[in-house]
Amino acid sequence: MRPVIYLTDENPVVARDLASTLTKNGYEVVTLPAPEIAANVKAQRGKAVILANVDRGGLDLAREVRSVRSDVGVVYSAAAPQRIPETSRVRGAPIMQSPITPNQLVGVVGALAS
Repeated sequence: MRPVIYLTDENPVVARDLASTLTKNGYEVVTLPAPEIAANVKAQRGKAVILANVDRGGLDLAREVRSVRSDVGVVYSAAAPQRIPETSRVRGAPIMQSPITPNQLVGVVGALAS
């Protein structure tokens, strides 16, 4: 079973493009304001992955989500990923340079889900 992918709605155009490609690739996508993601992930059953933009509070979002469900996959995006220390990220979370393309995200999510 493929994971549900959670995106923040901070940039509606980017979220729409990412959601469209992910959906075409067989993923269920939920787009929400960042403060609502942790509660929704906690209530959701089954696999889940969040996309956390480091430049917009993604480090805190990932920690909050992992505090309620340690099995949730996390994919970080950042304008300068080399500046984000591994120790500040949740364990096992890849980081991609922003802007990410929908196809890049599909590949990373697919690798996390396998």
